[in-house]
Amino acid sequence: MYRYTLLVTLLCIVSVVCTAELVGQPPEGVRRGEGGRARGERPPRPEGEQPPAPPAEGQPAQGQAAEGQTPEGQPVSEEAAPEEPSPPPVFDPPPPPLNSLVRLAHPSVADRLGLDARQRAEVTRIINLQTNEISNLPRHPPPEQFEEVKKQYEEAYKRNEEKLANVLTATQRAVLEKGLNELTIRFVFVHQPWKDVLQLIADQAGYQLIMDAPPPGTFNYVDQEERTITQALDMVNGILITKGYTLVRNERMLMLLDLRTPIQNRSFPQVKLEDLAGRGSNEFIAVTHPLDRRNRDVVKQGFERYKGDFSRVIDMPSNSILLIDTTEFQRAMQRVIAGVENPPVPPPRPQEPRPTPPPPPECFVPPVLCLQFDRPADRHQFQM
Repeated sequence: MYRYTLLVTLLCIVSVVCTAELVGQPPEGVRRGEGGRARGERPPRPEGEQPPAPPAEGQPAQGQAAEGQTPEGQPVSEEAAPEEPSPPPVFDPPPPPLNSLVRLAHPSVADRLGLDARQRAEVTRIINLQTNEISNLPRHPPPEQFEEVKKQYEEAYKRNEEKLANVLTATQRAVLEKGLNELTIRFVFVHQPWKDVLQLIADQAGYQLIMDAPPPGTFNYVDQEERTITQALDMVNGILITKGYTLVRNERMLMLLDLRTPIQNRSFPQVKLEDLAGRGSNEFIAVTHPLDRRNRDVVKQGFERYKGDFSRVIDMPSNSILLIDTTEFQRAMQRVIAGVENPPVPPPRPQEPRPTPPPPPECFVPPVLCLQFDRPADRHQFQM
């Protein structure tokens, strides 16, 4: 029993000693230096000593290297890292001018301006020449030639713009310039009464709407495409014609006409042939077509094959015809008239020689009285 108690006591002493040694050891991997501090551990600050002041602006903190120096205080060499060479400049070709006339090749633009087949072919030819000319200009010139090549691009664009502008007539150019600044509208109508639809379009276009009675029914059309006022009126007219109505523009008035009722010819706007480009394809207008020396009856027979239910053909003096129908019909009739043979101007009739006038008849000449007043004595004498 005594031995057992002694053994337990010795084991307790050994465990207490081991625990004390483990508590006093630093963590694994940390060695203590002088004074029993771990490496990197700051020594305790003596009592009464103030903490160090923060570094001034632009000065390195304690333990940090100053700019341009190594942590040991040595100056950094200027040839530490060589600079990479900058990439060579790249030539950026100038783009075509804004609102270029190249858009004339678009079918919608050509239809709106009323370009004929000859004009469309000429536009295509000019654009192809421009493409070839631009492709032959330098694409990667040296930097010292950037400005010179840029001028070559700009001059090429300018020349082709002038060529395309010469294809258009004066009226077509005016319509094109006006269309660039013209307002656009969108059609979002769901079972809308025709009265409201026509009033909205007239307000947007700046016209005064005049109508006796609106078409029956409603208008149902939704389209996100933006249309100019002329295009919007043209599309609405295309639908109204199927109902027997049409919208005509007369100065600042927008009139709704019922084509099934008698209408005076002067109610339709009188348009010249050279002004057809500014009118919508479905707009009813009155145009006088000169026939020159063509046979009027032959021309009217050609009209009969194309005229619609509301077409009007009126004979005019000086061998001309007044047509009242849509702009599209007027253009078609121009082609019909051009297809009719136009006799050449007859040669002038030779003038017959005028007869020689007879000689004038001989006249009796009476004798002449001669009076002599040579001498004063013979003053009252006369001689036969």
